[in-house]
Amino acid sequence: MNRIRKAFTSITRFSSRLGGINGLLTYLKIALFKRLPGPRQRVITVRVPQAQTRVHLRPKTTDAHAFWQVFIEGDYDFPISRKPQVIVDAGAHVGFATLYFLHRFPEARFVAIEPEASNADIFAANTAAYKNVHLHRAALWKDHKALNIKNPGADSWSFRVEEPDNDAGGIDAVTIQDILGENGYIDILKLDIEGAEMQLFSGDTAWLKQVGLVILEFHERYAPGSTGMIHGIMNDHGFSKLFEQGENVIFQAPANQAA
Repeated sequence: MNRIRKAFTSITRFSSRLGGINGLLTYLKIALFKRLPGPRQRVITVRVPQAQTRVHLRPKTTDAHAFWQVFIEGDYDFPISRKPQVIVDAGAHVGFATLYFLHRFPEARFVAIEPEASNADIFAANTAAYKNVHLHRAALWKDHKALNIKNPGADSWSFRVEEPDNDAGGIDAVTIQDILGENGYIDILKLDIEGAEMQLFSGDTAWLKQVGLVILEFHERYAPGSTGMIHGIMNDHGFSKLFEQGENVIFQAPANQAA
């Protein structure tokens, strides 16, 4: 009975967020392919109101939960006071957050950063219809290093990067300074980088003077001490914590800091 009640609640949420019949069909398709025999990396497509084309995901991975967070729970459904021109999605996964913000701010420029190859391939498929999205198949880091995936067997949204013991890293690093050099100012910086925020904020953080809004998911379990350290740095730069939504903490730059 609890399982039936839970399924009914989920169907109701899907239908409310994605539209009656489409919501029902999307829920059933994801649920079915989660259970059907087949490869873990099997990709299906579904429709959401926020995307111009069908959205790709792998139901047997945490893609399905990320889909729920963004499109059903509405983790990014919060007011943004200023129309952004540049949005950076670091830890872009398969592109759900980028698609959501593309729908809200179709005229913005989007810079996405994703280090894991299979995630980046699906991100590229999900955003192929958009000319204002640039994907870096790289990891966000405090400086330029050759990096590796630390946990290649992890869930699709949990990949972490590390500096190798030698120069044999196969993943490029991109820095905030690189992005600012190309764009001048970042209106929204979304950081979901699985503990690499410790590395990012342990370097020179003068770049925060050129950022308007930070959406940050903390990973204290991967980077002990990072939460307190980053809160202190944000405070030092005049950022105020606006609120928490889902797993995200939203920080606003001081009012006199603008592009």
